[in-house]
Amino acid sequence: MFQFPFLLIPGEKVRWFFVFKAIVVPIAFITVLGWSMHAVGGFAGSPIAQQEATVSGSALGWAFMNALNASLGTYCTLGVNVADFTRYARTPRAQYVQLFIIPVCFILVSFFGIAVTSASKVLYGDYLWNPAAIFAMWTNRAAVFFASASFAISIIGTNISANSISAAVDLMTLCPKYVNLRRGQIIAALIGGWAFVPWNILANAISFLNFMSGYTIWLGPITSIMIAEYWIIKKQKVNVPELYRPHGMYRYWNGINWRALLALCVGFIPVLPGPHLSFLY
Repeated sequence: MFQFPFLLIPGEKVRWFFVFKAIVVPIAFITVLGWSMHAVGGFAGSPIAQQEATVSGSALGWAFMNALNASLGTYCTLGVNVADFTRYARTPRAQYVQLFIIPVCFILVSFFGIAVTSASKVLYGDYLWNPAAIFAMWTNRAAVFFASASFAISIIGTNISANSISAAVDLMTLCPKYVNLRRGQIIAALIGGWAFVPWNILANAISFLNFMSGYTIWLGPITSIMIAEYWIIKKQKVNVPELYRPHGMYRYWNGINWRALLALCVGFIPVLPGPHLSFLY
């Protein structure tokens, strides 16, 4: 319900909101981190910093890859749909700053989450990985309001960029006669926000991490196909007018590039979880 008013604003005009988010959210993150570290006497005194490794060998390797996939899953939607936003850039080189910003931001935010979760074990006797659960423990109502509002802004901004606009563009491409950007955002909100019951994903930390790890199973091959198609097959040469002709050179077979579809199946089927694929291993 909070998200819907933003769906009525054209995507290129929501920039003010992202500027506001870029100012407010880092302040909130750093404040919560500072409070938690001060409350437990520093990160070195937290239980996670004092823990020793409990796995080794191949088990450590699989745990590392699982954590890596979960981290990549948080960005893979933007990775696939980056063109939906970079087209608004003034120059093609404007996006190169992300090569520095993205790794730094991911490392810092991951550390913030680990440190604050570790502090919650000392303060409340349990690992509270969800910020909302930590805020619920506070007795200062003003602190709860400002912290919760900041994280709400962060969530709304992420939904707009990673989920709403990108999904709307895809739906608009599939059905341009019936779906525009605004209708696509509303459809994505109804399906992703209600029909998929996303609150079950946040039921516990394990289900959330499994979901984020599984994200890359689908979007990883899609990204790889896009990269290979543009850089290797097309050699960075694309006929732009033909992209907008329904029966142009990029129509392929009835509008479907079966080679890309086959590559997608080869990319995600072997890594699907379940005993039915045990013959592959």
